[in-house]
Amino acid sequence: MNEVIHKDLKNPDYIAWRDFLKESEDWDKERIEEYQLKEIKRIVNYAYKNCEGYRKLYDEAGLNPDSIKSLDDFKKFPFVQKEMFRDNLESFSVPMKDRTYVTTGGSTGIPTGMYRDPLAFPKELASKAHQYYRVGWKEGDRQIVFRGLKIDTDDHIIFVPEFNELRCSSYHLTPEWMEVYRKKAWQYKPEWIRCYPSSGYIFAKFLKETGRAFPNIKGMLCTSENLYDFQKDLFKEVFKCRVFSHYGHYEQAVLAGFCEYEDTYHVLPQYGYAELLDKEGNTVTTP
Repeated sequence: MNEVIHKDLKNPDYIAWRDFLKESEDWDKERIEEYQLKEIKRIVNYAYKNCEGYRKLYDEAGLNPDSIKSLDDFKKFPFVQKEMFRDNLESFSVPMKDRTYVTTGGSTGIPTGMYRDPLAFPKELASKAHQYYRVGWKEGDRQIVFRGLKIDTDDHIIFVPEFNELRCSSYHLTPEWMEVYRKKAWQYKPEWIRCYPSSGYIFAKFLKETGRAFPNIKGMLCTSENLYDFQKDLFKEVFKCRVFSHYGHYEQAVLAGFCEYEDTYHVLPQYGYAELLDKEGNTVTTP
């Protein structure tokens, strides 16, 4: 039987970005900042030339792409607000081929719509993979998934061969169906659990309260929600494995994930330029 190749490994954009991240992971601070400055200048120039909304915003602030000589200069540029996109989306967008319309989840208020560059999602997936590599994951590993998926098969389970993953409906996390998922897991023998922390917590609590066993796994990959200490503690108790979490968002401007040594988020500096700001908009520079 021919082995199925993980779908992402067939995407040249995914491969190119994954390889770049591997090549650049040992860059020192100076090299990283040099790269970030180059990319910021490039994208600000692109936005200024192609988007009426950005051009007007920068002109009104008396700034243009040539104003950026250092990362500190970039901090002088005005912020964009979600309301700007909501009310004037086309003026902040580029009519590129194959762009897709997506909306944020609305976790900080009203969901915001925007267009996504067709290259953005493969880069996002490769960036997450780069973070997962640090804890031993690789494309093609067997994984069982509990992630906001409504699956209408008879057993609320579907196997997706191109990702080698067993997806279980998180809309049916009742004792009856969780026992079906558990038994299926013993047949499948997953190496990883990928889940929303809330879904994984319900399943882990079921296993603990019923005293039922689950196959040994390498780790848990949590995403899309806060991972709270009480959830992490239960995961470690029940599954006896490393629990990994990453943070991203639909705007695809920043990505962060736990490192391989401790449960501390590390921002991926090649992916985006991140700042921490206080309520007054001032940069936070101390812990």
